[in-house]
Amino acid sequence: MPERAKIDLLRTKPVWRALALLPWLACVLIALAAASVGEPAWLTPLIHLSGLGLMGQWYVARHTGVMRREEAELRIEESGVWQGSTLLLPREELRQGFLRPDERHGLVLHLERKGKLARDLRLAVDDEESARAALRTLGVDASQKVATLRAASRVYSYSRAKRTLAFLSPLPLVFGTVVAMKWLPVLGLIGLVALMPLLLAWMLAPSSVDVGVDGVLVRWLGTRRFIAFERVSHVEHFEERDFNKVYLGVRLHLDDGSTERIVTGQKRFDGDTSKTLHARIEQALEAYRRGAGEVDASALARRDQRPLDWVRSLRALSSDAQVGPRRAPVAPERLLRVAVDPSASPTARASAAVAVAPVMTPEERAKLRIATETTASPKLRMALEAALSADTSEEALAEALAELEGDERAAARSS
Repeated sequence: MPERAKIDLLRTKPVWRALALLPWLACVLIALAAASVGEPAWLTPLIHLSGLGLMGQWYVARHTGVMRREEAELRIEESGVWQGSTLLLPREELRQGFLRPDERHGLVLHLERKGKLARDLRLAVDDEESARAALRTLGVDASQKVATLRAASRVYSYSRAKRTLAFLSPLPLVFGTVVAMKWLPVLGLIGLVALMPLLLAWMLAPSSVDVGVDGVLVRWLGTRRFIAFERVSHVEHFEERDFNKVYLGVRLHLDDGSTERIVTGQKRFDGDTSKTLHARIEQALEAYRRGAGEVDASALARRDQRPLDWVRSLRALSSDAQVGPRRAPVAPERLLRVAVDPSASPTARASAAVAVAPVMTPEERAKLRIATETTASPKLRMALEAALSADTSEEALAEALAELEGDERAAARSS
């Protein structure tokens, strides 16, 4: 990192910390009063006060608007974040890191700790170059690691008409359950008890968004949708009013004129997630385009070979073995460039990884592993991991390559 980079801590203002503790203080006082007079009914408000206390703690922990900037002698090294001689955040406790613009503090570096109850570290940084250098030093930059953020239920990303239809579609089931309760009370009650959690899960279950250097993967209730960066022209942050509520999120514009919406939540509950997601996708898209180059992957093509023969010919590409009149040996460093290039096709990357894996040095293997960890596409990531493993059979490699090639051909036919 630049030596003159100024990095300050962001801490919750004392007045906001005190306000967040008020509901818990009220719970203690009410419990003591109820115990002293022997009135259990007085404990009823504890449920609501506990919920209010949890919301308050969540708010002050996530919103930088209630935080103040404190000067600190911070330095960021490969071992973690240091304040003087104190290690504030060891690298092994760091799950992921984000950089996003902030209206109050300029640029915010959000370092997320492992563990759901662990308190994250938020830093204010003066310039983007210093912030990105800090992320690279810690190994969590967009070019080094897949980031995962939580978004709203996939239902909210549908168009208004489709979303309305989705919300109305359970009504026949509800009506049928009510009718069943009249004629078959026990069966109807069982149906109602089973139906309501399913409906709530369908409407409220959050999505997980994985952002890698090759694209964005949206996971929701067992479903997966991958948007490759090769299809993305640009990304924008949006704020839309819908049914008297304001929703925030990210819109990906595709090269065919269509768009993909990812809704992160309502404005008052978003907690800057939409801005963080938007910034991360832009950074990953920049890394993708920076890696784009004219790489000739024709030597990796399957042509008319069987999948197993394809794997064997790839294995021979990086060696001095005779690979046939239509193929010549390829330098390992060239194969590695294809394998780690996010702009190359998934099949070409996996094929290059299969070809170069047997002759890689430890440094090259580490480079390919980093490229694997920054890949969001599930099938490509599995294929790269299989190529890296010495225990993977040729049959398994052939199956992985054939599946990637089949997906690409299907996508080409549908476009």
